Amino acid sequence: MKYNLSILSCLLLLIFSGCTGLTTKVTLYDLKCENLNNPEGIGTTEPAFGWKIASTENGSSQKAYQVLVASDLKLLNEKDADLWNSGKVKSTDQIMVIYAGKELNSRSVCYWKVRIWDQNNDYTGWSPECSFSIGLLNASDWSASYIGLRSADENIIAPMFRKEFTIDGDPHRLSLYVNSLGYHEIYLNGKKVGDKVLVPAVAQFSKRSQVLAYDITDLVNKGNNSIIIWAGKGWYSKGLPGVQFDGPLVRAQIDLQTNDSWGTILKTDSSWQCRNSGYYTTGTWWPGQFGGETVDGSMVLTDLTSKSLDNTSWRNVEVISIPDHLATPQLTESNIITDTISPVSIKSSGKNSWFIDMGTTLTGWTEIRFNNLKPGQELLIEYSDHLDKDGKLADQGQSDKYIAAGNQSEVFKNKFNYHGFRYISISNLKNEPAGDDISSYPIRTGYNLASSFECSDPDMNAIHDMIFYTLQCLSLGGYLVDCPQIERLGYGGDGNASTETAQTMFDLAPLYRNWLQAWGDCLREDGGMPHTAPNPYRAGGGPYWCGFIITASWRTYMNYGDKRILEKYYPAMEKWIGYADKYSPSGLLEGWPETDYRSWYLGDWASPEGTDHTDTVSIRLVNNCFMAVCFETMEKFQLLSGKKKKRRCMLPVN
Repeated sequence: MKYNLSILSCLLLLIFSGCTGLTTKVTLYDLKCENLNNPEGIGTTEPAFGWKIASTENGSSQKAYQVLVASDLKLLNEKDADLWNSGKVKSTDQIMVIYAGKELNSRSVCYWKVRIWDQNNDYTGWSPECSFSIGLLNASDWSASYIGLRSADENIIAPMFRKEFTIDGDPHRLSLYVNSLGYHEIYLNGKKVGDKVLVPAVAQFSKRSQVLAYDITDLVNKGNNSIIIWAGKGWYSKGLPGVQFDGPLVRAQIDLQTNDSWGTILKTDSSWQCRNSGYYTTGTWWPGQFGGETVDGSMVLTDLTSKSLDNTSWRNVEVISIPDHLATPQLTESNIITDTISPVSIKSSGKNSWFIDMGTTLTGWTEIRFNNLKPGQELLIEYSDHLDKDGKLADQGQSDKYIAAGNQSEVFKNKFNYHGFRYISISNLKNEPAGDDISSYPIRTGYNLASSFECSDPDMNAIHDMIFYTLQCLSLGGYLVDCPQIERLGYGGDGNASTETAQTMFDLAPLYRNWLQAWGDCLREDGGMPHTAPNPYRAGGGPYWCGFIITASWRTYMNYGDKRILEKYYPAMEKWIGYADKYSPSGLLEGWPETDYRSWYLGDWASPEGTDHTDTVSIRLVNNCFMAVCFETMEKFQLLSGKKKKRRCMLPVN
């Protein structure tokens, strides 16, 4: 008997794949590792994968999946995948599929893809190829030192750190790890690396700093190369917890992979050079005193090519010793610029003064081109998100200063500070600025949008759109703040009021992972919690603020399915519940004292006009109602984990 070889091949493939068909109308998209797209330098060796399915057929569903992970793109196939081949796993899971392959380590670079079987047991083609890498997980992985440039006055220098290095041959992989205390930007051979701004995300500096990883394999030249790390202080501001130096510090190293081994080829040390970039970060970074930036145009380089770098003066860096703390990979997306906004009007506001309306409130930067300024001419640029009763800018402590170089055309642009504003005032400028010479750039954490809303009621649409836009303005830095211009604090009360809405509108799993990490880092030995996280200074609140670590952890699990959040922070929740219990002599919380990290004990802070929110009866009612929510949520944790304990009674038993 003669057989058709093509038919026989198909039959054999069906037998060995366990399928009933080779075609399906299902496709895969939005593949993520640790809820991030192709992340560099993640902080776990057991990452979670996720994907979504799309189909032209109603009722399509996933019945099984197969994940492949390999150390090289060339090995990413069923035969050669050297790290993990899950095989066909009968499961409907499309999120939090935990890696279960060979052990991964710091610096591991991995490639992965997935396919699924649908309700008819037909399998899809393989998904697009994705990647992830592991960051530096251990203190011993670091050989670099922290370097800095000491400021001579109250305006903190935003220094440039420079180093030349050589690459021989064609590297298999080059990874740059940057641990900055304060913000940083990276430039290789005159070009900025990536689109990140105002990085890293926030952290509690008394406990932790964040590390970013960059794949620079395709950005370096064979032979000579030049790297610039440009730094600004941000929250690393003198007088705040954990801050040990009067300026930003940077620790960085470049690691080279050859075959299966890694070696450090460049690290920050005393051999690096530095210079004053011409940028100074002003303000104390206390409420209402965030200042802005002073930019000396005569010191700002027109470009960062080797020719420009060689034609300016440099000095030796200072190697700085600081107390040991956790330096861990950043858990969330970095900040990005989301739009470019032009002014809607420019008007004279007095002699050599101009009033600019950007048409919308935003959180971010401003860029202004000036022409024909005199050398040393100082321009004051002030910002506000509203006007006072006289129609002038309300004083919110937000301002920049530009000192002219005297060139025919020169540009001011923010770099290491930002503002919350709609209105801009420019003083000491003779000629009216052109609208085309002014741009503003909204900045937020680079999460994805998750939902939209539209109905037939224009008022409902307007309310939704207002909230949708406002929350984006409040989410710069890997957390949500009360306001970007006055406090920039991650209040737990504001978080509790907005979490359900924010997590519905946006994909905030990484952002909340970063924010909850800060809450965990702020827990005190006695179980006390602050009212904001990070916790740079005292701020008012109560259980509705501190209990955010409980409610936000639960809502993050419910919305994104990451049970690890609950497992990680449950001990902190229990410890805080125990702290609250110490101030509940009769089973009802009566309040706790102010401390050096926490002030004012509040109840219904957003009470209606005419209501006394400081009334003791009101405070106890509101706060104990929320404590009941906390206990109920803790019980849900216990039920989920299978460790249900006796429920605590909130009322005294006679």
